Amino acid sequence: MQTPLELAHLIKLIEDEGAEEASLERLTRSVILAEQLAVVGDQLVGHFVDVARQDGASWADIGTALGVSKQAVQQRFASRRVPGDSRALFTRFDDEARSIVVASMSLARKGGHAQVNTGHIVLALIADADGPAACTLESSGVPIDRVRAAIVDSLGPGQEDLPDHLPWAPDSKKALELSLREAFRRRAGMIRPEHILLGVLRDTTSLGGKTLADHGADRRKIDASVGE
Repeated sequence: MQTPLELAHLIKLIEDEGAEEASLERLTRSVILAEQLAVVGDQLVGHFVDVARQDGASWADIGTALGVSKQAVQQRFASRRVPGDSRALFTRFDDEARSIVVASMSLARKGGHAQVNTGHIVLALIADADGPAACTLESSGVPIDRVRAAIVDSLGPGQEDLPDHLPWAPDSKKALELSLREAFRRRAGMIRPEHILLGVLRDTTSLGGKTLADHGADRRKIDASVGE
């Protein structure tokens, strides 16, 4: 089988997009691209798993084709806690950060919103007043209750008919990818809630980032307060 992607092409892509960047910034960009390629690969396999299921293949048959057990393939493809287009990235999140991701999805669904955007991420980050992100914001003088009210108001009423899997809006995908960069910049082993917060704050055009900035969230000050 011919490989559709060549290493030289990917290297050129990183170099072209980061022409003005330092080598370490290009390294970070390469890590993010590698994560995205892993996501696409997972989507590719998931697509043909769905096709096989539609053609009548059992989970045992699919497991045999993939070289894993029936239970393993069901756990991977039948019970997805997060949408397929983001699953690979979430393997780098610690338990607290993963709970934020799942809570963001739950808040979007409860609100009747067709996408998970940065507003939902911020609501999840500040849901626990004793959580690391909420404490970081409060210590910086950001009024959590006012932020929450402003986001809820901006999100507005939802709809009744929603898809089984809510997609991540472009702004939330960007924020989560930037959280990976924040973790790598600190040489952290896993992505934590504080890294997600910083990822959101890097884009003040998004609902979450703009609302935080409007209520006094200073990314540089918060960045300095977040430890390794």
